[in-house]
Amino acid sequence: MSDEIVLKDTVFSIDTSRFSSLAFSASASIHALDCYAALDLSSNERLLFQIMADPNLMATLFDAGSVLVHKDEFIETAHVVVSGTVEIIHSHGSFLVGPGAVIGLSEGLLGIKATSTVRAVTTINTRMIPIHTGALVTFESHRGIKSIFRSLIARILHVSVFPKVLR
Repeated sequence: MSDEIVLKDTVFSIDTSRFSSLAFSASASIHALDCYAALDLSSNERLLFQIMADPNLMATLFDAGSVLVHKDEFIETAHVVVSGTVEIIHSHGSFLVGPGAVIGLSEGLLGIKATSTVRAVTTINTRMIPIHTGALVTFESHRGIKSIFRSLIARILHVSVFPKVLR
């Protein structure tokens, strides 16, 4: 048996239809938690909804076949997939991801080259996260982005206590 990942199914995707009835303005509302609870949204669904609703994150469309990230290049912009499917192509094989997938953020924040090529399989819509030295400060008031940063930092650096800017 080989360790190679074979392209078969989408390995990560969030069903956005579960929160399609919410207005984006609800994400900033003091009643947002009530809305999320009423729809029984998971933490991943709440996080993606907040990212989708964030007016400070630019939306970008990519046609099927477009390459978002080239292997071995430095990443200047990370993407959160809002709709559509992308293929992650690396040395051990390929796999598909959909809405909710975060592309390039860890490599961008760490300042390392991309480990995979990422290609749009379908037309995709993303929210862009610019990568630069002040990224953590820039997104200080954005709960969704801060949550992604905390999760990423905890996973990579095994940190459980975060600086004030990430709380």
